[in-house]
Amino acid sequence: MTRPDLLRAAAREAGQLLGLSLTVTTSATNDDDFVIRSRELPYPRSFGVLAKADYLAWNLELQADAESRPLLAKMQASLAGLSAEYVESFLEQVQNSNLKLSINGKKFSELGPDEDWLDFVCSGSVDAGQEPLRVGQQLSGVLQDIWSSALWFLDQILQEETTQEFGREEGRASIVSCTKYERNRTNRAKCLRHFGLVCQGCGELAEDKYGDLGRDVIHVHHLLPVSLMGESRIIDPIKDLVPLCPTCHNVVHRENPPVSIERLREVTGFNG
Repeated sequence: MTRPDLLRAAAREAGQLLGLSLTVTTSATNDDDFVIRSRELPYPRSFGVLAKADYLAWNLELQADAESRPLLAKMQASLAGLSAEYVESFLEQVQNSNLKLSINGKKFSELGPDEDWLDFVCSGSVDAGQEPLRVGQQLSGVLQDIWSSALWFLDQILQEETTQEFGREEGRASIVSCTKYERNRTNRAKCLRHFGLVCQGCGELAEDKYGDLGRDVIHVHHLLPVSLMGESRIIDPIKDLVPLCPTCHNVVHRENPPVSIERLREVTGFNG
């Protein structure tokens, strides 16, 4: 498998777990370098990953686009309502992934409280001297972690409280505040990376049943429903989430609180 094919396969796998459509193109400045972008994020106002390879390593770096300043400002502002523990959990995840995160060329902890974010960079590397299958697996993992570093902030923006005006019959208006509970796609990806795409309720893999039509069809179930969480909380993707096929996911939510996975398995006969 050629290096471009290896990278495209890794990007496809990482994108599937994150719910992104990742594209790989040759860099405009160097035929040996590649740029990985998401179709869901607008160019040139979001991010791209530059991938460089030599005989020793693949080096990957997520960089903010030239016109991403408004997005960076929103990312910075999104931290205002978060607890220190919540932010530290994100930084710990980055550290555990052996990634390097910098904002304005500094470590997160070195930023001034009122310092405007002008840049956002997250980088990682993979040993290229391993056998190709292993390299591909690690490339997919690093790409997932790198994209997750940006998506974590973007998800905070999407989860902020919003207000909507609703017209009353008498013509007056009231302000209703509604909370967007956390359904973090990076947590989803980490859950699927651990369990795979097999339903943990019945043991079925949708692709086995439906062929290409069923590829990547899987839901991720919160063992504690997000509507019962109250305020934002730190989720363990392995202990708090579980992959379920659409049918099993529908079944467990036919009761409130949801049916336990243990009871579901008793019904389906799946032993795990």
